Amino acid sequence: MSKQFDLAWMDRYRGIVNADGPFRNVGKFCNVRFLLGIGDQDFLVVVEQGRVVSITESGAFDFDANWQFALRGPVDSWAKFAQKVPPPTYTDVVFMTFNSRIKLEGNLLVFWQNIRALLWMFELMRKVDAKASAPA
Repeated sequence: MSKQFDLAWMDRYRGIVNADGPFRNVGKFCNVRFLLGIGDQDFLVVVEQGRVVSITESGAFDFDANWQFALRGPVDSWAKFAQKVPPPTYTDVVFMTFNSRIKLEGNLLVFWQNIRALLWMFELMRKVDAKASAPA
């Protein structure tokens, strides 16, 4: 797996999401457990009331019991999406599912019920590498 989406990257992403004031407001009623599949690596993301409580790497959780929906896609698709300015057709997670860049599975009702908060949260992926490379 690329270093971009390793556990340290995910921890920085969690910090950015949790520090984002608008997300706390938009996601205050968002309580979801979803699987984020990036290449051959899966992460269980737990969101409770506008905060990412945990991001757990695969192997440390039971796949069958813990997630409500999953978003899975190749590393290159997620890498293009996470760019500061993504290329056309990689600008939105929902659009990426319609174009088969990533796959959405599981309880789609939960996904659509929380779509506003989730889209906001995914947009924050674009800040992770920018924060890491910014001078201190």
